[in-house]
Amino acid sequence: MNPTALRTGQALTALAWLLVIINVLAPFPGQAHTVFAWLGLGMVVAHAIECVVFTPRIRAHAHGDPVRHYLLVFIFGYFHAITLHPKH
Repeated sequence: MNPTALRTGQALTALAWLLVIINVLAPFPGQAHTVFAWLGLGMVVAHAIECVVFTPRIRAHAHGDPVRHYLLVFIFGYFHAITLHPKH
């Protein structure tokens, strides 16, 4: 994936998380509240699954301290996982 597309994906994912967090702290009016509540739930589930799926890649890259990479995969999902390459 080219670096511009990668950064764009990360920025859009961060924006989605930001909107979900804002919605939790100060609910949006009307249907927007429900939409962002479901979006947040979907992101939590999807990114938790990605943490499990990308565990081999995280462990191969992290060498003893995978917490940072698990957190980044939980936040950015696939857009962080594809940057992980096993260290030789």
